[in-house]
Amino acid sequence: MTGPSGVPMLLGGDEIGRTQGGNNNGFAQDNEVSWFDWGHTDPDLLAFVGRLLRLRAGHRVFRRQRWFDDPATTTDGLSEIGWFDPAGDPMAVAGWADRDARSLAVHLDGVVPSAEPGGDTASDDHFLLLFNARPDPTTFRVPAVLVHRTWSLEIDTASATGESSPDQWVVAPWALVVLKSDGP
Repeated sequence: MTGPSGVPMLLGGDEIGRTQGGNNNGFAQDNEVSWFDWGHTDPDLLAFVGRLLRLRAGHRVFRRQRWFDDPATTTDGLSEIGWFDPAGDPMAVAGWADRDARSLAVHLDGVVPSAEPGGDTASDDHFLLLFNARPDPTTFRVPAVLVHRTWSLEIDTASATGESSPDQWVVAPWALVVLKSDGP
């Protein structure tokens, strides 16, 4: 089954911090609520959004042309997508049901299958996304099946990643860390 590659979900103005003051119907407003204030842009936020868009554009792994086909495995024996808890263990049913978990690691394999059956695969870098929706820093261990790779920091939404080592990363509260490992 094929599926869309996805579209970045940005509303015009999000990249400069335009909030509409919490108004969810800016289309009905012809006043300061919906106007763009180009004189007061947030250059750091604009640069960050640009960096995210460049990351997506530069890596096929973020622009797959079909839905993930789990549990099919890639040539290196890993699934196209892997879900792990902060301890580096595959997510168990109990982990998905735990309302207090609030932290998750996602591995996106760099072998990107074709949208067409029997088509050629593309090679890209591998990514490990560390999501921490907790109010405290969370230590993530690199899953054992991925520890042989060298991971480098690509994005840190908190710009304050804590201590890290080749097999573990500390992620700030309410933050996302994107790690990259060179592809096959």
